[in-house]
Amino acid sequence: MNLKNYPFQPETPVFVNLLTDAGFKAVYADPANKPLLINLLNTVLPDDVGVSDIVEYRDREQTPDTIYSKKTVLDLVCRDADGNIIGVEVQKKVDSRLFSRCVYYAAGQYHSQLFVGGDYAALHPVFEIAFLAQNYPHDSPELWDADHIVSHYTFAEKRTGECPNSTIFIILAEIGRFNKTEDECLTTRDRLFYWFRHANEFTEKPAWLDDPESKALLTATEIAAFTPEKKEKYEQDMKNEHDLEYEKSICYREGREDEQAQFAFNLQSMGMPFDFILQATKLTEDELRKIFSGPAPVNNDVYEQAMKNGHDLEYEKSICYQEGREEGRRENALSNAKNLLAEGISPETVARCVGITLEEVKALNEK
Repeated sequence: MNLKNYPFQPETPVFVNLLTDAGFKAVYADPANKPLLINLLNTVLPDDVGVSDIVEYRDREQTPDTIYSKKTVLDLVCRDADGNIIGVEVQKKVDSRLFSRCVYYAAGQYHSQLFVGGDYAALHPVFEIAFLAQNYPHDSPELWDADHIVSHYTFAEKRTGECPNSTIFIILAEIGRFNKTEDECLTTRDRLFYWFRHANEFTEKPAWLDDPESKALLTATEIAAFTPEKKEKYEQDMKNEHDLEYEKSICYREGREDEQAQFAFNLQSMGMPFDFILQATKLTEDELRKIFSGPAPVNNDVYEQAMKNGHDLEYEKSICYQEGREEGRRENALSNAKNLLAEGISPETVARCVGITLEEVKALNEK
């Protein structure tokens, strides 16, 4: 039975949600499920790249180069028989910085291969794969549909497309774009993507997923089939993930509030009248007066404290806190920029007021 159209969800799901960090790691980061991981990778990797075996599950944490460098933790990092390094993560939310983040992750894996005296000839390609719960904002969205949900990016000469060496590849698998029904899933590829998106909505194994690969995936995603130790870890990971999402939602709201306060102070420092600031910020008069009666907002850097917290849940919460505030500030800055442009303010002044680049403001003005 598929519960996706029901108004409720079971308290204890039968199958994991593969679009959560905990669900994905419980299935694909488990060495016992290596054949499933190989099949998944070969489904999304370029046609000329094939994984025959996984010879190493690498450390998911990328150690920062300095105490001030940003630390990253992926859902899965492995090395195949050809030496290729493959990083995988799932992303529930797609934002404008997703691609840059993937490049950052891949670059970290790429440069970590060499030590002092190492030969550049020893470098192997790195593939960073992101499974997305939402659609990626392509320049030509009409070219992407349920049969074309995987995109591949790499270094290439702009005019000729020449790619001298295989170095870094970014692969985006837009599971959120896969909108085929059960009856429309006729290939093992379709069935894999369907189950990836909808597994947690089922209360029993669907009979139509009857090929050997699909059956193996069904068993691997069934929570009741977990060992007691694995189930306990999965449930704790899911709890931690929910806690982090809640923390991030609070920080996101705080980030928006901080950005709005900073925006108001910026306008005031530029000599803008109170009524204009009121219109530009879309705040109430009481809200604006309350902002001006208090101290100017301070951009608290929580990363240094996060580093002191080590590798436990508190560290992840600190990173989540920072990212949530940054997302809130960013979204509010774009909203404020649109408000100012609508008031006829020049792009140069808007960029100075809200703290985004002039190119970003001009792009908003053209929409």
